[in-house]
Amino acid sequence: MAAGNYDIQAEQGATFKLYMFYRDSSLTGVDLTGCSAEMQVRRARTSDELILHIDNTGVTGGGSTGSYTLGQTFEGVAGTGSIALNSGTAGSITGGIYITIDAVTMKNVPHGRHFYDLEIIQGSTVDRLLYGRFDVSDEVTL
Repeated sequence: MAAGNYDIQAEQGATFKLYMFYRDSSLTGVDLTGCSAEMQVRRARTSDELILHIDNTGVTGGGSTGSYTLGQTFEGVAGTGSIALNSGTAGSITGGIYITIDAVTMKNVPHGRHFYDLEIIQGSTVDRLLYGRFDVSDEVTL
């Protein structure tokens, strides 16, 4: 199945929360037990620099520089949040995907248009679930 295109609107300096429901062709929630997930946000689709990296274990942001490059001396700054699978906003739900990023990490995300994709991994199988723009409005209150 081809990945869906979904443009995300985020706010600099605000806690980021995104909930989605992954269903099969019969509209039944897909059981994500045993899967992991990964989402990356970059300034450009082909950029080596990451703005955000979110997975099942946590969030990494660019800190005060706004971005970082994997394998370089500066490996980013750990934040709070993650991608929770088979999860809802108030508990577990088969097929639920709940992504959170803390406000401090989002404060350092540069405003403007960026790009992301979200992948679900099970063993050696990687499914690209979503991709699109990650538009960040700038914060006025500092």
